[in-house]
Amino acid sequence: AIVISILVGNALGYALEHTLRSVFREQYARRADQELAMRKEVGENLRLVHTIKGKCGTANSLAAGILACFQRVRDEHAAHAVQLMRRMCVVLEEAEWWCEHRQLFVHLELGTYTSKRAVCNVYALLTKLAGPESHVHECPA
Repeated sequence: AIVISILVGNALGYALEHTLRSVFREQYARRADQELAMRKEVGENLRLVHTIKGKCGTANSLAAGILACFQRVRDEHAAHAVQLMRRMCVVLEEAEWWCEHRQLFVHLELGTYTSKRAVCNVYALLTKLAGPESHVHECPA
């Protein structure tokens, strides 16, 4: 009777361990599949954001070219067109900014972000931020 109890106990223990291992493997595989799907989706999202940012930059450059052509025209309709194009440039720059920051946030969340030092013309940046009606003065060296 003791031998049968030991055999039944071992069989039950083996069956329970086998079941637990199977559940663990299934959960691990499901988690791996979910992570793979998430990484694929994030990659597609980053490519889309990169493409949108590039298209906004191209459209903004084209608008700047049109603005340069209109600068010499002294017509009421041309002046209104220039004003609309300037507003369009601002909207495109905002879209580029948001796309760039969306990419940054995704990289931060994934833990893949690396900072890079960039050259910056502070005078040009401040002039752009302050607007065309303001005056930015350079600091003496």
